[in-house]
Amino acid sequence: MYSAGLQIDKPFVRTALIRTGRRGFTICSLKSNLLSAPDDVKRLYSGKFRGRITSGLSAKDLLIRPMELKVTRGRHIEQALSFQLDSTTCLQPDDVITTPYAIKKGIGKTEALLCTATKEAIRSRLHELDKLQIQPDFISSACLGLIQYIRWRYPRLDEAFLIDLGSSECSCVLMCGGEFKKSYSLSMGIEALLSALWEDRKKLLLPKEVEGVARQIDLLQMRSHLNPHLWAELEGLQQELGRVIASFHRLSGKKPVLFTGYIDAFRNLPEFLSQNLKETACLDLTLSPLDSEEVKYAVAIGLAIPPVSAPLQLLQKEFFPKKIWRRAGYYALILYFSSILLGGGLCLIGKKILQERAEKAIQSVQPMLDHWDPELKPAIFSHDFDAVDRWIAEVEAHNKEYPYILQAPRLTDVLSWINETPLLLHFQKEGDPLEILQIRYQLVEFPKIQSPQAKYLAKVDLEFNMKNPTNARKFHEFLLQGDSLIDPARGIEWNLQNNGYKTSFFLKNHIPDMIQSSDLG
Repeated sequence: MYSAGLQIDKPFVRTALIRTGRRGFTICSLKSNLLSAPDDVKRLYSGKFRGRITSGLSAKDLLIRPMELKVTRGRHIEQALSFQLDSTTCLQPDDVITTPYAIKKGIGKTEALLCTATKEAIRSRLHELDKLQIQPDFISSACLGLIQYIRWRYPRLDEAFLIDLGSSECSCVLMCGGEFKKSYSLSMGIEALLSALWEDRKKLLLPKEVEGVARQIDLLQMRSHLNPHLWAELEGLQQELGRVIASFHRLSGKKPVLFTGYIDAFRNLPEFLSQNLKETACLDLTLSPLDSEEVKYAVAIGLAIPPVSAPLQLLQKEFFPKKIWRRAGYYALILYFSSILLGGGLCLIGKKILQERAEKAIQSVQPMLDHWDPELKPAIFSHDFDAVDRWIAEVEAHNKEYPYILQAPRLTDVLSWINETPLLLHFQKEGDPLEILQIRYQLVEFPKIQSPQAKYLAKVDLEFNMKNPTNARKFHEFLLQGDSLIDPARGIEWNLQNNGYKTSFFLKNHIPDMIQSSDLG
């Protein structure tokens, strides 16, 4: 799978194309070209490229604020974050796009970063990309791309001050715990330094020779009076970086500093800019050096790397990518037609299976027809299914219950009911069990040869004794309510005797399992 990252650092646009495989990421292409002549960029995205395209806004176009909420339920987090933003910012909600990023749920709280960009900045970026005939899938942050790149090259490095020396600006990022914490953008870049060098030596150099001469100048050995304009720009950049790193230091303490971007524009450029950072940053970091050409595309490479967690997406509301909607529509159509084809196929297969079963059933009744109904055999085997339907209707008309199978509960069911009824078990635990003096079970009604349609009706006469009259009354109320065995609709008789109580009640019928299975068959 391919993905591309674009960094617009005027007057240049830098692109990185990477391929994601089982063994990680592989850089396929790195290109830089002028925005006014983006032929190389267009060729990169023409033809068969169908990967994910991400561009990042500069730190000056993105407002990032930490937020902590006493909310932990996912469906309420975004609403709460949006409400907090609307109540604590002076920006008009209709003029900005705000989205939470790096949401972390803790014990009783949720921490997140609120990323806010003006719609004008997003619209301007989309306009610049439209000139390149590019429709991005994501608009993210250049600072996040820088962190992604450093985390890729130095997986064990979690804390650092990151400085990207761009053409028109310098981006400074505070990385804590491998996550984005804070950023600044300085409107001072390598192009300003080269322009200052041209002012100092314009009588000796041609404009196209400035870059080559700059790479030969050792800033640690340079004399200020020989290059006054360049020295002033360098000192200004050095002081601004010192202020930014000092503000980072107040938030997180001393951390290592890493430079990316055009670090080879001048000899010892990172070392020169770090001279004022000894008190706020660690300068003796022992890491394997990065390729000087690759680090120029650090932001673009980081934007191209697929993020591990949910990516920052500023293309929302009216800026949501149209090609994603089209892609979703294509997938929906494919799913729709696939479901139709699958349903039709299953219908045909089911119809064929039913036909095969019908033929097997017809073949299975052939011996029986030879013996009992030879006249029906020609109709069945000539596929006269009307005759078969008449035969089925005749069988169903005479399909009756088995009248001589006992449907009333047995005496054993009654005794089991007495032993398992929760109320009687409760009385037994209290030391007042139901003492059976006499029990009589009789079938009052049942089917006979003269009346096969008669129903079973069983009656139980129970004489018993209980110590506590209150418990006896509760048992009487329980019988009046009825349950799965007792039929209170036919009446409950209750009488007091010298040595106890006598009650009579009828039982509800039930359908035996063999009759149920026969009906289901």
